[in-house]
Amino acid sequence: MAYWQIRYFDESGVVQTLPSISASSREQALGLSGLPERTIDNVRIDHLGGIKSVLLERRFPLIDQVVMLSSIVSKLEAGGTVGRAIKESVPYQKIGITQAQLDACEKPKDYLRLLRFHDTVVLLAETGDSTGNLATSLERAGTALADRMEAEKEYRKNLIQGVAYTALGLGFAILVPLAVGPMLRDYTEVHKIPLNLNFTSHTLLFLDNFYSRYGVAILGACGALYAFRDKFWDAARKWPGLRMVNDQVKITRAISFVTNYQMLSFSGFSNQQSFNFLQTRAKGRTAQLYQTILERQVEGWPLSKALDNDEWPEIVSQNLNGFEETSPKEREKVLNNLNKALKIHYSQASAKVARLALAFGMGMMTLAVLSLALGFYLPLISVSQNIRGL
Repeated sequence: MAYWQIRYFDESGVVQTLPSISASSREQALGLSGLPERTIDNVRIDHLGGIKSVLLERRFPLIDQVVMLSSIVSKLEAGGTVGRAIKESVPYQKIGITQAQLDACEKPKDYLRLLRFHDTVVLLAETGDSTGNLATSLERAGTALADRMEAEKEYRKNLIQGVAYTALGLGFAILVPLAVGPMLRDYTEVHKIPLNLNFTSHTLLFLDNFYSRYGVAILGACGALYAFRDKFWDAARKWPGLRMVNDQVKITRAISFVTNYQMLSFSGFSNQQSFNFLQTRAKGRTAQLYQTILERQVEGWPLSKALDNDEWPEIVSQNLNGFEETSPKEREKVLNNLNKALKIHYSQASAKVARLALAFGMGMMTLAVLSLALGFYLPLISVSQNIRGL
């Protein structure tokens, strides 16, 4: 995946630049931009797009998106046009979107993607537009976002605490050696104080020397790790600890799939049409998974077998066993029950990840404090007592 910068002509002929778009190809970036091909001036790779996206891109909070979607649905049901309903319901200036950018949009998905609504909203908007049932699709999208927020509420509170402790622990692990190492070296080498350095003291000295010499290389390695994060995740996602994070990722992917597939299938899409639709609008690993499922569907595999691999929670294939032999009403019940079960599993997996982050952070902080006490203060206390004894 790369970030792409797209320059386009607004309706007055002035060249504007979109925020960087994450996509696997130039063509996908153009599709995700939501802009008509005739308005495009230039498309190029933005090597700093990932960093700019994290630091600079402004989005509406999910709760605001839910409220806006409710307003948009009301205006559509009252007979308003899509463009007018969105412009009247969304304070787009707050996130740096201009009137000219909105005027360049043609379809509901173009507006919502430009306004950085959640991917589920964009997908369901495109589905509703294709089936002529846009208001219902956007209402469903708002419900899906509200359910997501409810599931994440308790998890987010615990995770923020865990991330805060983790950041503090890593900060201590870096700052303590950098602060203590020079002092220990000064006491022993300059002032010739006979400190009885222990293993922890030597570890602090080693870390100080390592950070000082290779600090730039460490930052470079962090940058490379970020650049190749997808490949790193492929290699590391089954490591102890990270396996729990991977489980949560799989459950999140499954919830998104069930929500979107349910909407597509009950809007008249066949399985192959549904997965083709999902694949062309997904990113990274998820797009590859949908492509595999699509190929298996073409070969005649049942849905439960097409989804039976390690990238999906086991509960998905189990619940979809015999799915094709059931009636439409029974299928809807199966998907509803599966969605509820996945949300329960999501809450449990999220709680485990939050506890892991909290435990790791607390452990790092405790280790840093102990190293300070054992490696610095204990030698000072020992030499002080020896001096008094003399």
